[in-house]
Amino acid sequence: MEYPLFERITQSLLQELYARCFQVRSFRQWRDDLIRATGVEGELVCPGALEPPLFVIRLNVDWDLFREQRLAPRFLSENSVSESSSLARFRPTLDFEISWRFDRRAFSSDPYPSPEAVRTGLARLQAELARLENGLTAGILTRWHVDLSSFLDKRFVSDVLLIAYGSDDLGTLRAWSEVEAALRQRVDYIEAVSRLLQAALTDAAR
Repeated sequence: MEYPLFERITQSLLQELYARCFQVRSFRQWRDDLIRATGVEGELVCPGALEPPLFVIRLNVDWDLFREQRLAPRFLSENSVSESSSLARFRPTLDFEISWRFDRRAFSSDPYPSPEAVRTGLARLQAELARLENGLTAGILTRWHVDLSSFLDKRFVSDVLLIAYGSDDLGTLRAWSEVEAALRQRVDYIEAVSRLLQAALTDAAR
């Protein structure tokens, strides 16, 4: 199965990431013909990040054959295409999952940070995230994910992620330039969160 529209979307997304000076460690398109779906998995590093970075960014974008068939005639055809009223009721979306996976040293010089140290760090980061403009965060749901482990009598945090979910309604768009604008807005969000997190963690380490 071919997905020319999604491939065009992913190329535009990748170009936008490069234009913002993200370090793209990987960017792989997967395809599963059994479930008629495709998507992209990427790993990024924030512009200006320390080395090694305090966090890496993972990007997942999901797509399927229904969305491809529904939208490709609109955005890939040179002529306007009329759509059936039965299909017009459905709203194809471009679904994103973005996660920031933190190195444990982001919260403590101890390689096995305590839950208390991480809790304090996350409260500080959450306060910083609250400063983001509403226009950037519209339609975005976020949550923290923290894994705890133990060794002998010590409990420590083994993994910390900030996860964001978003869906862009492509059904309301009529021109490819509007799709590109939606992609830029999503990258605006990734960049704003990444730079904010980088600055907050760097300041805390001083």
